Amino acid sequence: DPAGCFRGGKTPARGEPSECRAKCGPRRMHAGRRLCKTNDTNMTRNTATLTPQEREALIESLFTHKYSCVIRNGDEIRVFRGRGVKDLYRLLRDDRRFLDGAFVADKVVGKAAAALMILGGVREVFADVASRPAVELLRRHRVRVSCTLEVPHIINRTKTGWCPLETRCHDLRTPEECYAQIEAFMNETSDR
Repeated sequence: DPAGCFRGGKTPARGEPSECRAKCGPRRMHAGRRLCKTNDTNMTRNTATLTPQEREALIESLFTHKYSCVIRNGDEIRVFRGRGVKDLYRLLRDDRRFLDGAFVADKVVGKAAAALMILGGVREVFADVASRPAVELLRRHRVRVSCTLEVPHIINRTKTGWCPLETRCHDLRTPEECYAQIEAFMNETSDR
């Protein structure tokens, strides 16, 4: 089906999640009425309609399936397994519209991830672990945020110091300032 990315299966029953079988980037799941249409300009985008049970199911899937991030906007759900902010950075750069009004469930949210979510127009965030600067930035920009554990800062993967992007963004005030540092970091690390 050239117009969308759901292939090789029957249309799911209303409200029944299904998996996208195409190779269209991140694994996509569908919760209800719409199939995953890569060029669907009429997709409903509103997290205000999420019920508490739907939020819990998204958060639970984060842990059950060992995703790093689960994002729902309207009826479309995308899941990611990447480390750091790379998936959010690419999504903001390549498909910003999907973030606008979305609900994000993420394992770890530092200030850099928070800045990317704000720039994308995310409406609500759940984090298993969030840094205090990330929570403050999200709240200053009126993004609803909840977390299991709030920490002073995010640590690096080797647990020997601060996350490099947390360090770079620590003293910055705006998401735009953070984005400049994130972009520089991505360019530097893509050369390795």
